[in-house]
Amino acid sequence: MRNPSLQALFNANEAEFRNTLNLARSTFNHLGERGGHVEEFFRSFLERQLPRRLTVSQGEVIDVAGNRSAQADVLILNEDQPANMANSSSGLYIVEGVSAVGEVKSVLTKDALADTINKGRKLKRLRVREEPGSSMLAVGSDPRRFGACPPFFLFAYSSSISESALEELLGEAAYVPPAPGSHIDTTNDSALPPLDAIFILDEYSVLNY
Repeated sequence: MRNPSLQALFNANEAEFRNTLNLARSTFNHLGERGGHVEEFFRSFLERQLPRRLTVSQGEVIDVAGNRSAQADVLILNEDQPANMANSSSGLYIVEGVSAVGEVKSVLTKDALADTINKGRKLKRLRVREEPGSSMLAVGSDPRRFGACPPFFLFAYSSSISESALEELLGEAAYVPPAPGSHIDTTNDSALPPLDAIFILDEYSVLNY
């Protein structure tokens, strides 16, 4: 049985997302400005929902070997991040201090999905440096998937791709090996999927296991 109070809250959040997109479409003719507006709203929304130990920004991610990700719309930063920029500022962040990376799309098309997967390929070449004696509390494949490199997700306000087609396209995306010199032991040298999850507002989600 659904909780009416929670359902009302979810409905209000969804309406806020849709109002933001409609406002951006009616205000900005330039697609870049429109996209920037909805991305900033998404970052602000995440900032309000996440625990205080996590902050939200945008920018690039770098590992100890100097490998860099592409520019990312969303970076969820943790307390291990020495440099922390404001929501609207773009910065360069060490991979050890990044808990997750995300992309935001107004409408998910096949071209937009291909662009996101390409960004995921750049990100998933990076590797977290494991300090001697460090440990992770996790189950199954989580240490390999999420301990070696932050998870990468895509959020879209709507999609022109069906759920079944999206699952197929995501399953066809080749796994990404680490960049040469980016891993320092055998526990984080496995190839990783370029994209871990896709969320379509009030429609469906696809998890890439």
